[in-house]
Amino acid sequence: MTRPTERHIPHSQEDSAKLKRLKRLKRLKRLKRENTELKRANEIRKAAASFFVSMPTMSTAR
Repeated sequence: MTRPTERHIPHSQEDSAKLKRLKRLKRLKRLKRENTELKRANEIRKAAASFFVSMPTMSTAR
């Protein structure tokens, strides 16, 4: 027996909806992981840029 708020969806459509939802969740998880990696790489780049800016310049003596 289904609850009044639930719609009855034939099995194949229900499975298809679950599959779409699962694919969206997997994609979202992948994008979040990628975003975290990109943020980490950006922080490393910022730190490296700051380090090189703070280094004294080397003059070329001839």
